[in-house]
Amino acid sequence: AMSGIALPELLRAEEALGSKAQKQKSIIMIHLPGGPSHTDMWDIKDRATKEYRGEFTSIPTSVPGVRVCEHFPKLAKMWQDCTSIRSTVGQASDHNSFHCMTGRARRSQQPAGGWPSIGSVIGKVQGEGPNGTPPFIGFDSRAQGPGFLGAPYKYFAPNGKGKQDLVLNGIDTSRLDDRKALLGSFDGFRRDVDNSRKMEGLDKFNQQAFGVITSSTLVDALDLKKEDPKRLAKYEVPKG
Repeated sequence: AMSGIALPELLRAEEALGSKAQKQKSIIMIHLPGGPSHTDMWDIKDRATKEYRGEFTSIPTSVPGVRVCEHFPKLAKMWQDCTSIRSTVGQASDHNSFHCMTGRARRSQQPAGGWPSIGSVIGKVQGEGPNGTPPFIGFDSRAQGPGFLGAPYKYFAPNGKGKQDLVLNGIDTSRLDDRKALLGSFDGFRRDVDNSRKMEGLDKFNQQAFGVITSSTLVDALDLKKEDPKRLAKYEVPKG
């Protein structure tokens, strides 16, 4: 989670590390908009009195001195690849997803369009992935949006309604290019009559969409039939 960490601070820290910093290929952020308390998951207080501790006990992890809830035995074995941030403090007495996603208080003064989520910021800074794959992929429809960055930096939902559009369904790329040119002519007309900057965002969004469906990279990545069965077994993916 990137809660409360400003982007300049993050970049400054990376620069301070210099050549020692390792560039991550991807980050999986598991955000629970609600759910169990941290005292029942990552911060089990075994030595506290019953008034302050949860109902579960802790188990050791693969990292010496770090313990997690007894109900996470598999996660405990791979804890060397995980990080638990226990110092995050919210500014509202609720689940405060907005603060976790943007690093900003919901009641603070916002720019036009609102504050973007951390995934949208990364998409803006890092750009597209290999062969036009989306830089920001999300599964939760309640996730914070792109804010003032605009529509091109909204997360891509592989389980969304438009997933079927990733397959050309018998349309070859030359015919798709013709449709793209036609769409571009309509967009040019609308741009002439649109005084706002919304068209700029939609233009880039369309470019990303065409890039995705003309490249098999993302489609192959989402096709579980092409995944190694041994790898799928690790995630216990149901059959059928």
